[in-house]
Amino acid sequence: MKTALYVIYFVLHIPESFSQNIAECVHDLLSDVDFPGNDIESVLAPDVHYCQKVCTENSRCQFFTFLTSGWNTDNQRFYCYLKRTTTGQPSVKSNLQNVVSGYSLRDCGTQSSCFETVYDGLDFPGNDIHQSVVENEESCQRKCTEEPDCQFFTFIKEEFHNEPQRLICYRKKSERGTPARITILQNVVSGFSLRRCEGCVRELLSDVDFPGNDIESVLAPDVHYCQKVCTEDSRCQFFTFLTSGWNTDNQRFYCYLKRTTTGQPSVKSNLQNVVSGYSLRDCGTQSSCFETVYDGLDFPGNDIHQSVVENEESCQRKCTEEPDCQFFTFIKEEFHNEPQRLICYRKKSERGTPARITILQNVVSGFSLRRCEGCVRELLSDVDFPGNDIESVLAPDVHYCQKVCTEDSRCQFFTFLTSGWNTDNQRFYCYLKRTTTGQPSVKSNLQNVVSGYSLRDCGTQSSCFETVYDGLDFPGNDIHQSVVENEESCQRKCTEEPDCQFFTFIKEEFHNEPQRLICYRKKSERGTPARITILQNVVSGFSLRRCEGCVRELLSDVDFPGNDIESVLAPDVHYCQKVCTEDSRCQFFTFLTSGWNTDNQRFYCYLKRTTTGQPSVKSNLQNVVSGYSLRDCGTQSCK
Repeated sequence: MKTALYVIYFVLHIPESFSQNIAECVHDLLSDVDFPGNDIESVLAPDVHYCQKVCTENSRCQFFTFLTSGWNTDNQRFYCYLKRTTTGQPSVKSNLQNVVSGYSLRDCGTQSSCFETVYDGLDFPGNDIHQSVVENEESCQRKCTEEPDCQFFTFIKEEFHNEPQRLICYRKKSERGTPARITILQNVVSGFSLRRCEGCVRELLSDVDFPGNDIESVLAPDVHYCQKVCTEDSRCQFFTFLTSGWNTDNQRFYCYLKRTTTGQPSVKSNLQNVVSGYSLRDCGTQSSCFETVYDGLDFPGNDIHQSVVENEESCQRKCTEEPDCQFFTFIKEEFHNEPQRLICYRKKSERGTPARITILQNVVSGFSLRRCEGCVRELLSDVDFPGNDIESVLAPDVHYCQKVCTEDSRCQFFTFLTSGWNTDNQRFYCYLKRTTTGQPSVKSNLQNVVSGYSLRDCGTQSSCFETVYDGLDFPGNDIHQSVVENEESCQRKCTEEPDCQFFTFIKEEFHNEPQRLICYRKKSERGTPARITILQNVVSGFSLRRCEGCVRELLSDVDFPGNDIESVLAPDVHYCQKVCTEDSRCQFFTFLTSGWNTDNQRFYCYLKRTTTGQPSVKSNLQNVVSGYSLRDCGTQSCK
């Protein structure tokens, strides 16, 4: 049976000196809960989902509160308040009617939005924005793809019963991006724009401008760095860069980040000394490393440290070694002002990019290479990364500690206190850590600790954890218990029970006879043990549900009743599954086929969610098909 890889979000009761945050992404929307204060911006949104979308696409937004249509002041209804704190968590949560609060979904993964299927005999009535006579359905889909506003279409075939409508291509758009209605109708064909199937575009367009649609401007030493900034900013879709040849001094090196609702520039025009291009987010993993140095460019201002060094390589190395340094300028020996020669200026700005860039002979500028170090798998025994804690959790060993850090989007590195640590009540503590530079502020020698780094930059990591721990007890958090044959049976029972996250099994040799062979299944709000102790003749471990991978199988004549979060219309079950996969809240679905016995319910796609990630009930029902989100199956492409 498939269990969706569903991260359980948590607040662990730990010492007050540690932040208590939610790891990874949180899909749940909290009705009648307010996150007061911490506003960075407010926008109008038609519903809470659009509010969450705006928050997700705004790189500064971490969480939000939305005022619904039931709010008691007319001129504040539909306001979406985007919010941010240093901890990533609301400062306060309070009850308030007619508001909904939630979190950015940036850490919830991205799926392809491409869908090539066309539907012969299905009509998407309404939502028309343009219409014209075309040759065939392929021409109609091509027209829809070329028009930036078109999301889906219906083409009327030559055999259609109403002659004046034959060969008309109706291009359509809706706020939701899906049809508002779907009906069976002979001699029509419907489908979707293929614009979102075009994949990534690496080509840079010299002397081409994408005017307008600016969301921000930053300074960049060249177009490649401009493209890197666009790629790393979740809001940016494309950009225009003004080169050193631009005719106005104070605009040279400007990088204009841009965005539209369609994801495409509204206009393309010829303009000398500019270069335009696209975000590379859809091109696979991009390195955050930028090794280029710029001879003859100065990054004036933003100085934090300076010293005399031998050459530009020494200057870049110094910048890389200093945790606060983001970029630098080195003054060559040939520079006209003798007192400044061989000085290395290390620099830092709030944006992480230079505040100014100017052309200046005999200087060299560049960036820290800290982000070029790639992933670090090595675990450092007897090395402590003191300070910079964001949270602490209990872990049975350092590998589980590293897994927790990797799955927590905030965690960059960690320190784990082993079973040999000299204070009983601190053993097995895993301290998750973060800095603005991504590197520990200090490294020091300390016995019986192990430190290491998140493996997020090391490719896909399994959420499965099969290790069992002989001689470790996970006391408390019991939800079920029963006598079983052995530890394997206990782990299997935990895996089969949807609520069980971890377990402790009491061996036959245990000193207290009434507890022998009992399997204690356990669950905590954090998903990790609340306590870990050394105890002979017990074995502890974790559910293996997250080892089962994704389920692609579609279940004909099987219903997953209840647990609905939304319903949309879909022309077939594959499109229904696509909608579920692209909706970060949806875990599984049920689709009512064209054979369903009630006309006005045919083609309905019911998106569903539970706390366990599994349907509460499965039952037989004719003319429905059920299945699961494919988010855990790797990148999804055009169908």
